[in-house]
Amino acid sequence: MTTDTTPLARTGQPLHKHGRKTYDTLLDSLAEHLRDTTWRAASIPRITTNAGRAPGAFYHYFPDLESALLALVHRERDAGRALSEHLEAITALIAAQPTPEATP
Repeated sequence: MTTDTTPLARTGQPLHKHGRKTYDTLLDSLAEHLRDTTWRAASIPRITTNAGRAPGAFYHYFPDLESALLALVHRERDAGRALSEHLEAITALIAAQPTPEATP
């Protein structure tokens, strides 16, 4: 079963180019912030300041910190899945190549 993890604004509308950029910038800032602190100590003001956005921008996309954390987990999971699929395809291509003849 696959789940659609397309980001939406809190209004339920799909994000357009600018909105997607802001959404991703906020998640990038959250990921960076989590390198310095635990998720329980994460701070929305620090996330938004580091992202160069107002706190209201955060709340436009996420009702709370837990929702942003979940969105980050989904994004990273999807990125890992895409990387895994890419590596499997490369491995299959390499395996399909003829092996070089052994030189005497």
